[in-house]
Amino acid sequence: MNQSLISFYKAIILPILLFANLIVSAQTVVDIQPNVTKSIAGHSVLDRNKYFNLCYTGVNFEAVVGNTTISNRYLNDLEIGFGRSLSLVAAATKYTKNIVQDAARPGYVNVPYLIANAKPTNGNTAPSATIKARFPTNIGNLYTDNHNSYPSFMPKEVYAGSTDSLPVNKVAAAEIAVSLLKYNFTDWTRPPIFEPINEPTWQLLDKAKMLTNLADFHNQMWIKAKSLGVSTLIGGACSSFSAYYNGNYGDFRKFSDFVDATSGNLDFYSFHIYDFHRWDSINHKQIGRVTSGLPLEGIMDLVAAYGKVTYNKDLKFYSSEHGGTLNVADQKKAMQKWFIGSGTDFAYDMKAKSITDFLMVNSCISNTMVFMDRPQLVEKVTPFILMESFAWDPKYHASILVANNYTDKKNWYESAQIHFFKYFQGVKGRRILTKCAHPDVQQQAYVNGNKLMVLLNNLSDNSITLSLNYPTLNLDSLVLRRLVRNADYTPTFSQSKVADAQSITLTGKESAILFCNYSQPISESYQVEENPYYATEMMRQFSTNSLFNVSIPSLSNIEYAYLRIGVGRGTGTDRNISVWLNGTQLTVPMELSAARLEDTSGYGSTKIIQVDKALLQVVNVVKVAFNDAKTGGIGTVTLCVGTKKAPSAVNIIDAEPASLDQNFPNPAIGSTVLSFSLTNPARASLKVYDVAGKEIQTVASGNFQPGKYQYNFSTKGLTKGVYFYRLTTESGDFNRKMVVE
Repeated sequence: MNQSLISFYKAIILPILLFANLIVSAQTVVDIQPNVTKSIAGHSVLDRNKYFNLCYTGVNFEAVVGNTTISNRYLNDLEIGFGRSLSLVAAATKYTKNIVQDAARPGYVNVPYLIANAKPTNGNTAPSATIKARFPTNIGNLYTDNHNSYPSFMPKEVYAGSTDSLPVNKVAAAEIAVSLLKYNFTDWTRPPIFEPINEPTWQLLDKAKMLTNLADFHNQMWIKAKSLGVSTLIGGACSSFSAYYNGNYGDFRKFSDFVDATSGNLDFYSFHIYDFHRWDSINHKQIGRVTSGLPLEGIMDLVAAYGKVTYNKDLKFYSSEHGGTLNVADQKKAMQKWFIGSGTDFAYDMKAKSITDFLMVNSCISNTMVFMDRPQLVEKVTPFILMESFAWDPKYHASILVANNYTDKKNWYESAQIHFFKYFQGVKGRRILTKCAHPDVQQQAYVNGNKLMVLLNNLSDNSITLSLNYPTLNLDSLVLRRLVRNADYTPTFSQSKVADAQSITLTGKESAILFCNYSQPISESYQVEENPYYATEMMRQFSTNSLFNVSIPSLSNIEYAYLRIGVGRGTGTDRNISVWLNGTQLTVPMELSAARLEDTSGYGSTKIIQVDKALLQVVNVVKVAFNDAKTGGIGTVTLCVGTKKAPSAVNIIDAEPASLDQNFPNPAIGSTVLSFSLTNPARASLKVYDVAGKEIQTVASGNFQPGKYQYNFSTKGLTKGVYFYRLTTESGDFNRKMVVE
């Protein structure tokens, strides 16, 4: 080898080999510390009601299923919640028929008639004791309204080329919708969440076209709900678009423009999240636009950063749909034929469907793992997994229950989409500290009594071998749950005892959970509070390098830190970036899934970079450079810092863990929503006090089943100022402060 080749090897090849070795070895260790509680922005206990919901109203659930074994398994064993119902105004027009024009106010609804003819019920059949035990105060579904739902007596406006119209009189429209929310429901069925329009067309979301009108539509709904004292939270825009890293993160303006047009005042903000899978019939490979997993990390960070930096608040987030779809019919058939051949009978159809079922479930799991890491931001999300669709499309792609041979509703066939709920079955408890530097491995862990649960999800198509570092003292048994993508792209779900699991190989796109059962309850030594801090600079586009400033409140008791940097670039650009923290260059691992994160619209991902805590300063300067000097975009830079704190007092999760949420809105004007969550049956009380400690009102008291409870608290008659509310359980008291204006 001549000298020039040696120099080339040392300068170019050797660093690449060393970096590759770092990815293979150091980043495959998962360090698990079950005695250390990990709290994220004050949230340490998993709230299952936020994440594991069926895209179904829940009303008449048992009657529609018509099979007690199935309905009880879904409610009790899988602990499925309910998350979505489509149609508010349109349903009232068709069913309760209590929307007529007010003769004295043309274009407005006759409110006395609406009230007199409302038919608030808990469904066609009364809910059973089983479902009332799961949902004692409210069924908890999110309502979103159809396109063009408002009655003909209301003048409409529409932008040329759009299929969506809006009522011209937004005040009159709000009166209809909010009156229905108040009078067409019981307290048990009333939706706690409402999106005024489902997936508005792009013209309505365009700042140069109809965005101002759409924002006013939402603003008037929000104002009317507050004035009528309706507890339902109002938000939107329920956009069908989520690939906000497109256009070098310029497309995030499609979201932020709506937030700005509503002055950040809505109760929540929302959009749908999908992987749009495609099948390349020439090269016989899966392609498409992937948003789940790493791209979504950067999007959710930017949502949070925008709220903090622009409005000094957490923008609460809901999503009434998320998942992954392959909805191009000829591509779907070609993919199915490539893997499993042709067929015509029902058994073949279900096997073929399981291929696209896996795509849906895998995307849903990847999204949910991102959502679970942001409990302070995410209020409720619903995978686009329906219970059944027999009445309108027996072959619909998103259903769990399929009638046998598409005709026999009394004999349901359960599709592979049930694997989403089976994967997360039994996952509950307090989050504990885990560390893994591999960017393609989503991992979290929870402790519930004497059980440790380690969740693992492989975002890449490559096999990844993990070394799991968990305690073996007092270990009784190990159970490994796996959801595997087979060679023919059909899924296999399994769960079995294993003798040892300190080394696990995750195959491409595999999801797994390791259950470690100990002979004694797992106690808590201390807790780590992880908080995300965001750069003041957002949606930066540049071709060389740019500086981002991230401030943290203190350098005391820091346990660890890492960066998340959302990246959006054009097709064919270098997927690597270089990063410096306070002048020191960091190692930026390249995700194995990078090729799957790029399509014809560009490349979107999030770089997750471990940081030596000794490098941290109160004001941190992060320099980001694109190695190819071509234009790219950075959504935001997020510095996550874990700080050691005293034990959380949630030593054994079976001893009634509870969490008390901040009231919303705060400050409260007229009314506010108080909510708390329990993960086990508990006796509890929720009371409001003034600053002198005098009890103002008992909001709730009694024996409660696991779940989330929400109560509308009227502040009418209270003087302006500071008040406190307290949740009391046997495991302790939880206090929050609210402001009344």
